[in-house]
Amino acid sequence: MDERKKILIGIPYNMAIDPEVNVSIFNTTTQLVSKGYKVDTRFNEGTLIVQQRNILALQAAQEGSDLLFIDSDIVFKPGEADELIESGKDVIGGLYFNRRSPFNPIAYRYIGKDEKINEILDEADLRKEGDEYFTALKIDEIPKEIFTREDGLGVGAGFLYIKHHVLKKMFETQVVLDLGRPFNHWKLLNGDQLGEDLSFCYRAKLLGYQVYCHGGLDLQHIGRIRVNRDTHVRLTAINQLYSNDIEGWMLPSELNWLYHTAKKMETIVELGSWKGRSTHALLSGTSGTVTAVDHFRGSRAERRGPHKEAVEKDIFPDFKRAVGKFSNLIVDRVDSLECAKKHKDKSVDMVFIDAGHTTEEVKADIEAWLPKAKKMICGHDFQFNEVEMAVRESLGEVRQFETIWFKEIENGKVKP
Repeated sequence: MDERKKILIGIPYNMAIDPEVNVSIFNTTTQLVSKGYKVDTRFNEGTLIVQQRNILALQAAQEGSDLLFIDSDIVFKPGEADELIESGKDVIGGLYFNRRSPFNPIAYRYIGKDEKINEILDEADLRKEGDEYFTALKIDEIPKEIFTREDGLGVGAGFLYIKHHVLKKMFETQVVLDLGRPFNHWKLLNGDQLGEDLSFCYRAKLLGYQVYCHGGLDLQHIGRIRVNRDTHVRLTAINQLYSNDIEGWMLPSELNWLYHTAKKMETIVELGSWKGRSTHALLSGTSGTVTAVDHFRGSRAERRGPHKEAVEKDIFPDFKRAVGKFSNLIVDRVDSLECAKKHKDKSVDMVFIDAGHTTEEVKADIEAWLPKAKKMICGHDFQFNEVEMAVRESLGEVRQFETIWFKEIENGKVKP
């Protein structure tokens, strides 16, 4: 009698399978056989994937096999299937990510009726069933190891391992009558329905099985681009929109530009901070330091206009309220030219100029701070004639985003 552990590798599909996926499946099958497993790789084509999952799950239950689901758009290494099979868990899925924007991780947790949910209602992906909610996990909640949650976990079925005894239980007559087939879409009270993967995990939870996720695999979900953990983190950062409601004159789109530009910088000097609107964007973006250089008395040429308030009262408390909580903030309450003398050449990644706006003031700031900058010199209010004249006379042609001008620096030289 053959007593080897039986594994059915089930591939449900309804379109052509990517060649790399076929290679992944072949290599995994070969490796599992070499380790002594009795493996049956079975492709099941059909229009509705949920039906193909149920068919494959029933076959595994009837044949005494564990079941490893592999979707037709998942590329993986052979050892990654081993980690699920040898984990000892009844139900365990490998973490992968949605192949469409915003490329979120396919992993959910359950929120019971006693948990406060008002704080996350606006931002979470919530699915409701009675007094329970299902909410998508964020990447910083997912460790790079095998994990579960006491309150329950839902994972994607695209790389999912299920032991035989779980499948056998789910296909018992009374269980099917009470709960439906394992992967049937679970109908919610609000008229919606769960996808087949969360529906399966919910049934497993109702039957007392704990669902696990392996967050440390490098599964590649193939769509228009390949998506894995690194892709998700990178594209989320690129697509993230930043803004704030601090008083000031910078456009929201310009704040977003500063935020994402600051992500590439470790040391930033901002000349002219006012009440902290742009300072907050820079501090939020960088993991390094931002030195805010401002005497907080307003620009000399603007004290009868935009900066009149600085003549009538001290605006520094407003600035501190807006950005004082940041531990990476350095404040230097001096004139920008005086501050420049304190910094060595090529000691600052990025210099952002938004102090005085006369031609003389802007030219003086560029002349004093250009030698200090390693990666970029930039500034605000390029729409003002005097600012534009100063920038062009000092730097020639510059690139623009809205009313921000900027010039990149490489190997100590301003790039053309």
